[in-house]
Amino acid sequence: MANPSTAFGDYTFDFSNVKDITVEKKADWFKRLTKEIGCGEYDTIFFDKIYEDTGLLNSDEFSLSFSGTGNWNYQRNIEWYESIQEIKSIMLEMVGLKIEINYVDYEVGCDFICKYSANLDVKKDKVEISQDCIESHSFNYKAWSEFDIGSRDEYLDEIGFADYIYENDREEALSRWLEEGIGTEEEFRAYVGEKVA
Repeated sequence: MANPSTAFGDYTFDFSNVKDITVEKKADWFKRLTKEIGCGEYDTIFFDKIYEDTGLLNSDEFSLSFSGTGNWNYQRNIEWYESIQEIKSIMLEMVGLKIEINYVDYEVGCDFICKYSANLDVKKDKVEISQDCIESHSFNYKAWSEFDIGSRDEYLDEIGFADYIYENDREEALSRWLEEGIGTEEEFRAYVGEKVA
């Protein structure tokens, strides 16, 4: 089994070059696409039920926030728009559609936090995909904070720091705490339940 990564960001859809597009066609297309990419262990979930939002569907261009679970990384999920026949078939109904995806992807076990950009261009018989890692870091608190992924406590939960403290020497844990810039020595002592003067 692959280590699942966590991704979040925005998809920007541009339907301006799609011929004979209607709100109804977009709604049906989104309903089928979101069902296909939103099921299973490695998914993409849009925060809005776009197929129910006729105001948004009337626009040629709009953005949707998403969260996803990557198969090792979310880049692989994006490749499925071309490589998995069920998803590709849905995509090919919208020849001329352009999608830009900007997101952050991270995974503790694979030791990465990365900011990505991807572009999808739906052609007559294929989905052209280009992807680029804009900025990459090992999995650490500084990158977690810089990319505004979550709070310090969420980071500590993600890395299993409480377990780390009890499985390792406290001084080693303190050293990691300080090296990663998680907080001060006093904050560490408070975190582990020691009395702070």
